[in-house]
Amino acid sequence: MLVKIYKLQYAVYAKEKSVESQKKWQTNSNLSETKGGNLGELLYEIILEYQSHKGIMYPNYISFNNSFESLQPPLFYPIDVDINNTNRIRLTFNRNPLLKYAMKKRNYRLWYNHIKLKIDSIEVKKNIVLLYLKKEIVIDSKQSQLSSKFVHENLMIEFKNIYDIYGNELNKHGYVSYNQYRVFCSRNQNKR
Repeated sequence: MLVKIYKLQYAVYAKEKSVESQKKWQTNSNLSETKGGNLGELLYEIILEYQSHKGIMYPNYISFNNSFESLQPPLFYPIDVDINNTNRIRLTFNRNPLLKYAMKKRNYRLWYNHIKLKIDSIEVKKNIVLLYLKKEIVIDSKQSQLSSKFVHENLMIEFKNIYDIYGNELNKHGYVSYNQYRVFCSRNQNKR
């Protein structure tokens, strides 16, 4: 007896890693979503269909369906850090920070030669935050690294819980979900 395959369908679903979900996955693994199985979010699916022509099976169409997330750049980030040889550090952001968070000393951590520095006061002028230190330090001002941590020779500045006026967290990357679908048909399908 000759067996002919008319259609193949392959799908991958996102599952939780908990023990309960693994048991549920094992019991539903042979069920398709259309048959009532709750398999989770579809990540990838391929459907391949064949047609018979003079007793020989030929590819009729193939479809691809996949979803993915794309990492987006942060909407709120530092654009410059200026350190002069006094007790002031000037932080410039691409947007105005929300005063409620920018004025809190605990949202900034500063170290020089692994010694924690204390902030005396903070001043905010539009998109510029001035950190005044309790103790004067001398630092060579060179190039800065713009991230949630600014590391410069022996100085490190860490930011946390700082938001812009639109509610975007400093240096927080976002994700955008996309779904991609493609179908390729054989030429013979149009000759029917």
